[in-house]
Amino acid sequence: MKGFHVFFTFILFFLISFGAKAQFVPGIPTFISTPYGNIPIAT
Repeated sequence: MKGFHVFFTFILFFLISFGAKAQFVPGIPTFISTPYGNIPIAT
């Protein structure tokens, strides 16, 4: 039973860290064309 508890805790921390990493993905830079040149915007 102790091994199952350790395994479950490991899986839980892995899923939490994966979910936290998925929320902070850097944005893809896009450009808006204006008469004065292109303006980069992070989305």
